[in-house]
Amino acid sequence: MTSAARQLRPAPRQAQLRLATGILCGTCAALIWAGGAVVSRHLVTHHLSPLELTLLRYLGCLPVALTALLWCRSETWRGLSASRILILILLAGPLYQLVVVSGYLYAGAGSGTLLITGLLPIFSLLLAISRGGCGPGRRYLLAIATITTGLILLWQASQHHGSSASNPAWQAWLLFSVAALAWASLNHLVETWQVDSFGLSVILGLTAPLLLPALFMMENLNLRFDAPAADFLIQIAYHGVLVPFLATSLFFAAVKHAGAQLAAALQALSPALAVTLGVVVLNEQLTLWTAIAAAILLSGILAATSAASRTPARS
Repeated sequence: MTSAARQLRPAPRQAQLRLATGILCGTCAALIWAGGAVVSRHLVTHHLSPLELTLLRYLGCLPVALTALLWCRSETWRGLSASRILILILLAGPLYQLVVVSGYLYAGAGSGTLLITGLLPIFSLLLAISRGGCGPGRRYLLAIATITTGLILLWQASQHHGSSASNPAWQAWLLFSVAALAWASLNHLVETWQVDSFGLSVILGLTAPLLLPALFMMENLNLRFDAPAADFLIQIAYHGVLVPFLATSLFFAAVKHAGAQLAAALQALSPALAVTLGVVVLNEQLTLWTAIAAAILLSGILAATSAASRTPARS
């Protein structure tokens, strides 16, 4: 090997450092996403309504989004018409956040995250079939079958043991199904339109000025804002800054340093972390049947993520 080739090849220690950095970034992103479910479940069942939490989220997003817009204005809107921006806002903006937060009224942090994360690849597969794309591979179909089995067990647990934090009520299934379908549609459009993920967070954060008048104009809207100040700060900081901006940046840092496949696998660990945090932080009870369903769901989600990450990107 020539000296020039040796210089181009990274040193083993440098490669190990890059890998460790990528794993750390991916784990932190998954932990932030998992913590978001815990924050939503705690706040929506104690002091703040879904509308109030949605409003506070965008109050936190707006300053960061404006700063990012001024920093990289041309990149944020690249290739996006007004109609496309409107579609993205409808799929992942205030309405989506309102549906997700409302779901945590009827499901715990862990079970809610398992539900929406498990439903997402199923809806993604259905959308792929409906638009006549190439058929999924055998490994992906096996992963979907595993996820479906876990979802059936989770449904049976709620039927036999009653609705609780660990066993989602039917309202949670409905709300998280709507959210998963919206997010699967968003993923397809982001891929098709080649939308930058951080730029998408900026665009969605800028919907706050549109959200404020709409909220206050709604009839019979009871915005109390009588919760402790700490709850306001937690929601604004966590869901307004950490989840949409920091977690997204950490995830793409993980892709850069550790590769897309490992980063995706770390992202798929978020439901397991949400279950753990729900038990530790919120004292959510985990029944035997729910634990079995969670284990099957997690294995299917990891398998689906691995299979999808091995599929070549479409041009």
